[in-house]
Amino acid sequence: MTTNLRIPLLIATGCLSAAASTIQVQTPGTVPVNSTFSNVNIIVTPAAGESLTGFQFDLIFPSFLQANFVSEQGYFLANGVFFSAGTIDNTALNITGISDALTGGDLLPTTSDILVSINFTALHVGTGFISIDSSTVQLLGPLDPVTFLPTLLPVTTVDGAISAVQATPEPATLLMSLGGLAVILAFQRRGNVRSSC
Repeated sequence: MTTNLRIPLLIATGCLSAAASTIQVQTPGTVPVNSTFSNVNIIVTPAAGESLTGFQFDLIFPSFLQANFVSEQGYFLANGVFFSAGTIDNTALNITGISDALTGGDLLPTTSDILVSINFTALHVGTGFISIDSSTVQLLGPLDPVTFLPTLLPVTTVDGAISAVQATPEPATLLMSLGGLAVILAFQRRGNVRSSC
């Protein structure tokens, strides 16, 4: 399925634009182990004067994470017609073939926007990067007036750092827990004293 989506995009791209657009991974930074979180966003910023008609990329993630699902966001959620959430492979640690495209009559986005959000679970402690595989990224611009093919926008990728840590109780929570335990032990001891009389 992924291969079929890539072939039309590769064939349909003819001209190369001069400006560079950016596609970046935005992460929450640090998450607790055993937590599930959906705020890993892939954000695109078209270069000045450029607009976006389609995208495609693969994502690579570290071994302490498990990918659960990909959801479309932003302008493409409301206007895209060919969304593919890609194929998640938690053994190979990647998601391949995330893509979408607009129809010819759509207004084209020209500002920063979230393309997709990815839901992950932190399996154990670790530090690493969620990366866009730069060899697979394709950002498509509007049709070239001469060739009538979408322009292939040059792109820069930015990785997102992520860390999973053990959750530690807040000092106040720890004090309250210890205080509660002391009260329970005091009542239990008091109950033992009364019953022995």
